[in-house]
Amino acid sequence: MKNGLYDLFKKTLDQLPNDFDADPFVFSADSLPKIPEVMDCDLFYVSIGEHYYGTHYRVQSASFFLGNENTKVNARLLALWVLSALFHNQTLKLNLTHEDSTISQLSVAFDYQQSQAWSGFIERPIQFEYSASWLEPRRTFPFPPDGDTRKEILMDFYLLPENETQFNEQQDWDKKNVLLFSGTSVALLAFSELLLNYGCEQNQLPEVHLENDYGYGGVGNSSLEVSFYNL
Repeated sequence: MKNGLYDLFKKTLDQLPNDFDADPFVFSADSLPKIPEVMDCDLFYVSIGEHYYGTHYRVQSASFFLGNENTKVNARLLALWVLSALFHNQTLKLNLTHEDSTISQLSVAFDYQQSQAWSGFIERPIQFEYSASWLEPRRTFPFPPDGDTRKEILMDFYLLPENETQFNEQQDWDKKNVLLFSGTSVALLAFSELLLNYGCEQNQLPEVHLENDYGYGGVGNSSLEVSFYNL
């Protein structure tokens, strides 16, 4: 069931606002299907690369190629997959079976019992009201768009397995084939909203980039840089 992600989320996709004047959609555990924890998907692929700042600082990067004809739908499917993990308090894994993907699996996890600002206090997401919004026509996005760069609202993306040596040797990079999405509930929501808007028919951006602090920002300090392409 390689394209089962689309089948499971088709009803939700059809209800999402696709223009800026449409009524909002309310995400919750009731409005999002609870999906299998592990699924296969060949709708898009992810490649790993490198980005240099100057001649010395190397940053690992992940590029999502969402499919030229189906970019809009696939961007929103990825957002719904993340939101399902958030509202159903699940760890989800997506095996990428596309032949061009150098990442074999995506993983996202949110445990509300571990997301505690104070000892004994548990905060659990209840709902998120989404309205389609304009994305400015620029290639690089400070994330979130309003420039708020508090760590708790920035996503972190990690390549697994962890390094086997102290430094990032090439042999370590070559073994990494799992991409982990990590962040607070607010970070996961903001990231999902960006993908939902990227998938909105009225937004016609060819690509979106979330960069390290050495660039325009958009991801946490220890994160990979992440890009999404209409290819």
